Order: sequence, then structure tokens, then C-alpha cells
Amino acid sequence: MENIYINLVNHMSIGASIMSPSGKTIFMNETFRQAIGEQEEFIYSADLFSPEYLRKLSTSIFIRTLQEKKEVRGSQLYVSEDKTLYNIMLRDKPIMDSDNNVVAVLACAEFILPMGHADSPRQLLEANDGNAFIYESSAMREIIERVRQVAKIPATVLLMGESGVGKDKLAEYIHSVSERAEGPMVTVNCAAITENLIESELFGYEGGAFTGAGRSGKKGLIEEADKGTLFLDEINSLPLSLQGKLLRVIETKKVRRVGSNTERQVDFRLIAASNRDLRTMVSEGNFREDLFYRINVFTETIPPLRERREDIIPLLNYFMTEFAEKYHINGHLSNRDMSLALSYSWPGNVRELRNFAEQIAVVGTSPILRAAEVEKQAAITVPFRSVEGTLREKMEGYEKELIREALRTNISKKDAAKELGIDPAVLSRKIARYGLRDSGMDDLTKSQSHLA
Repeated sequence: MENIYINLVNHMSIGASIMSPSGKTIFMNETFRQAIGEQEEFIYSADLFSPEYLRKLSTSIFIRTLQEKKEVRGSQLYVSEDKTLYNIMLRDKPIMDSDNNVVAVLACAEFILPMGHADSPRQLLEANDGNAFIYESSAMREIIERVRQVAKIPATVLLMGESGVGKDKLAEYIHSVSERAEGPMVTVNCAAITENLIESELFGYEGGAFTGAGRSGKKGLIEEADKGTLFLDEINSLPLSLQGKLLRVIETKKVRRVGSNTERQVDFRLIAASNRDLRTMVSEGNFREDLFYRINVFTETIPPLRERREDIIPLLNYFMTEFAEKYHINGHLSNRDMSLALSYSWPGNVRELRNFAEQIAVVGTSPILRAAEVEKQAAITVPFRSVEGTLREKMEGYEKELIREALRTNISKKDAAKELGIDPAVLSRKIARYGLRDSGMDDLTKSQSHLA
């Protein structure tokens, strides 16, 4: 009978393991072990308290569970023996005896995201800890692979995409894996500095260069980025009057402070970002053509969140963990939250998603849920108006679209049937009748159970 239970656990779609208070793994199912690519010999011999093992982690959810004697849910970075870095969302629960002592810890891995090869495990863990670039979509995976290669050389990078897609995070990632990681990363939001101040902020000034200037002068942000990375966010907002001066600095790597006759040598790697199409701005006369071609060396366009829905649930889980730790609460996402999150268009992209997670964590609900519900209802009414034919054909067409939408925005067929108010068996027959795939919940299922 014992072997039957073990076989059942080994066939679970999520990773599961049991650890003893002494720091030994008692059991780990095949799903978990294979997902992190570790051998049984290593799993069962490792001391979970040893410095060698702890150096493989960004934090130990297991140790926190032992200390707090309560369920702990959190994100943990882990470097495997073959130097692969994983981001693991864990839910650890202590098993207590009658005297309130922890006799074991049950850990469930809700999802595991491989994040590339870690040549220097500690350095990469520190670079990503608290600032991990979370993704699961193939689109983002391809982007990360490309920028990882470009990061090794000092080429200028231009990041394009809508507001809130994560251009700043990608810039930080490029800096963290580049040879300039030990140097400063100076971020300038060109839209946040007033036009009359941006020149002196960027280039610095000599003492007494203008009314209000300090006697000793001031080093500009470009000089601050010496031996590091200069990130010009929303470069599309840079005034035309300064674009020519910036072009000269990029080409000569020399900067002249306001009020000075001398130039200072500066060594920086430039990353620029824009939420507008710079080619269009060039044709409109709002952006210098020569500056555009100078910064358009390596360009990546980050797709909006609505075009990479596989990233929504991993990001939500990551943000929920962040806010649960920040506010010392055990916030969680309901099935309805996740279903609506997948159906929502996210006009504010990842920034809006993060705000959504914070509202859910703090107050348990969010105005975005109501907006998502409205969008969801609007989306399923359009096909009904477009169906042609007899009344019966129109009704069947409408029913088909309702079922398709319910499958897309629910975790399982059972949940979809509940939303539609029908028995799961009836739903299965209708799915077969209309030739629908019963995996319409691909985005959510993939994010939650891709360990299978």
C-alpha cells in the first residue's frame, strides 16, 4: 500500500517534498526532483543548514517555516548542481506534534522557472534577489537570451515598448550581467526633469555658471555613470535643444559642464528606452535622425503584457509574495482573481499588475477586478452579434463562444462548468460537439502546473 501512495505523489503535477527539522530531505517526488535536475544521491545527502547548501539559495523558506512555526509562502532562487538558476514559488507547511513541536515540513512548489545558467552563483543570486526578472513566455525568454549576449559587449541598447512593460527592469538586468556590474548604474527619467533643469542635471555645471548655481559646481549624471551604465528612460521626452549635445557626448565620450570651456573624459555604457516609436518622431521632426541612428545599435521591443499572458500568473505570484513579506500578511489569489487577471487587457502592463497584486494583498479586492469583469463580458458579447444564420444557429454560435471564453478564463473544466451553471459532464459533451479544445485554460494551467 505504501508504494501506491508514493506512486500517486510522484505523479502529482506539482513538486512536493518533506524535510526533517534536522535539515534532511526525507522525501521528494519525481516531479520536483526532475524539474530542478538534481540526482537522488544529492537530494537525500544534502544538509539544508550547511553553508555550502545555503550558498545555493537566495533565502531559505524551509528555515523560515521552522522558525515561525506556521505556513510560509515565498519565492526562492536556487542554483542547481549543474549551475542552472531557478526561481521557485514555494508553500511550506510545518507538521506539528501534540506539544507544538515541528516534526516535519511539507513543501509544495507551485511553479519553477529556469532563469538561465549561473556561471557565478553567488553574484547572480545577489543580482536577482529582490529584483528578479520573472517570465515564462517564449517571447520574453527569447529577449532575455538575446540581451544576455549583448550585455557582454559595450554596445548601445535601445529598449522600446509601452509604459509599464518593464523596460527599466530589463535595463537593470543588462547592467547586472554585464562586465560593468561592479560600476554604477545611473537612471535618468528624461520626462521627470523640467526642461530648464535637465541640461545642468545631465551635464553638470561650473560654480557660478548661472543664478542659483553653487560655488563649487556640480558633477552631472553623465559623469556619475563613469565606468558604469547610463540609462536614459523615456529618451523620447528629451528636448530637441539637448539632443545634439547628447549625440556629441555619445560619440566623443567627453562631457562639458554648463559654464565650462573644458571637456572631461567619461566612460559609460548607454541604454536608452522609449515608449513612443522614435522612427515616427523622426519623421514628425520631434527627434533627431542622427541621434536615432546612433542609439539604434541593438534594439529590443518588449511586448505588452496582453501579448504574453503566460507571464501573468508567475508575476502575480511573485508580487503577492513581495507584498505578503512587506506587510506581514498571508495574502493569496483566488481562482476568480487569476481567471480575471488572464482575461484583462492590462493597459498599464506590469506596473498595473503590480498595483493589482498590492491591492489584493492589502484589502483582498481590487478595482481592476471590476474592470476585468466588464471586459470579460464585453468580449463574449461581440461574437453573438456577428453570428449569421437561423435562430438555432445563432444560439449555438453564442453558446460555443460562451464555452470557449469560460475555458479560456478558468483554471479547470470544473470551474468553467460552475461559471456556466452546468454539469461538468454536460460541458465535456458540448466541448466535443463544438470541436473545442478542453485546454482553453492553457495560460493558467501552464503557469501553475508546468512541472507535470
